[in-house]
Amino acid sequence: MESHINSYITLVTTSAVLNVFLCLYTYVRRAEIPSSKIFILYTASLSVYTFGYAIELASNTLEQMKFWTVVEYIGMPFSASLGLMLMMQYTGKKLSKKASAALFVIPSITLFMVATNDFHHLFYKRVWLREDSPVPLMDIAIGQWYVVHGAFTFSCLLCACLILVGQWKHTKKMYRRQLLTLITSQLIPMVAAFLYLLGLTPGGMDPVPVLMCITSAMYIWAIL
Repeated sequence: MESHINSYITLVTTSAVLNVFLCLYTYVRRAEIPSSKIFILYTASLSVYTFGYAIELASNTLEQMKFWTVVEYIGMPFSASLGLMLMMQYTGKKLSKKASAALFVIPSITLFMVATNDFHHLFYKRVWLREDSPVPLMDIAIGQWYVVHGAFTFSCLLCACLILVGQWKHTKKMYRRQLLTLITSQLIPMVAAFLYLLGLTPGGMDPVPVLMCITSAMYIWAIL
């Protein structure tokens, strides 16, 4: 079991490094890449999320794990909003400044809820160390705001997917492969998160941080 955890930490760290690379690559070529500002923010948020998750898995105490969970949520909730904005810009749809700001209200509340969870337990009802694991791993009982956050994240991914599907008829055949790549990039984290919540992933581990480097790479390939 310990070797599996170490392998998974390595995969998550690799995902984080790849997202940092994509962020820097986009910054260097920002003049050539459409929607480069949003993509830079998107990959930066995923980098924070995946690095935080890797360090959480490598932590030895519950307090350390809770701290790094807060770090994860500096990036993770905002990536859903940024991903939706990225897909909207890719398909030529525009959001007003008010609508764009509204997309970050729930992620901001989520970050606040996670950072202050010990005072209200609205995000996690309870956190504890697994008794059946040879290495320290945190387990959770979800609270009310966790459900709100999950519904918002899923909605962003679903909306982005539907926007892309709706673009299919208006896309020339030569560009449909790129569009299909972007649709797939939305479906991968949705399915992975759903399987994780159902407890169907190996060892109960969250597969999303590993997969996000794949979706980021798919984004930039399709956009270029």
